[in-house]
Amino acid sequence: MRKVTSIESTVETDILDAALHLLDAPCDRTVTINEIAAKSGYSINTIYRRFPSKDAILRAVAQLQLRRTWAVRTAILDHPPPATIEDVESLVRQLVSAWVNSLLTQRRAKRTLLVHFMAHEELITEFVRATLDLATAHLRIVLTKSAHLIEPITETQVRMLAHAVIGNARMAVLIDETDANAETLTADLTLLVTRFIRWQNTSVPST
Repeated sequence: MRKVTSIESTVETDILDAALHLLDAPCDRTVTINEIAAKSGYSINTIYRRFPSKDAILRAVAQLQLRRTWAVRTAILDHPPPATIEDVESLVRQLVSAWVNSLLTQRRAKRTLLVHFMAHEELITEFVRATLDLATAHLRIVLTKSAHLIEPITETQVRMLAHAVIGNARMAVLIDETDANAETLTADLTLLVTRFIRWQNTSVPST
């Protein structure tokens, strides 16, 4: 995603959080700049000085969500290397759970963003790539920590696994599965990754 200057500043974060709150409201109408101004407590001029258009706000909201999701990386980096294959699976589950909960939280807002971006090929490509890059980086950290327990997994395979997990979680957002259970989805997607890891370990002949 394109960077927005000083995205972490209080004013801009307030504006983006207000937009996110409005996007998550249970209604089908378009959110206006006037509503964002009223919700955030800042004037329309203040908003336009930081974001030239509503499209820029939507892009910045998506970027902010990615930046917040990236915070899970710190916890993964601080986690000690797993001692057993079961520990690897537990670490994978923690990661998948963080992804799923991030995507299913405020799902109306995320669905609105996805639908908006899908109408613009450049935007949806940029958004999907940024999300996939983030998920791939997270999963790579887990697998690197587990390298002493599992067979090597290629970068293409890491990206494929991340794509499968994020794609399925994103689909739950797009089709508005209001009964989608984060715990069940986490368990299913964790199984997808861990089965591949176990298959990889058993399919490589010992030397």
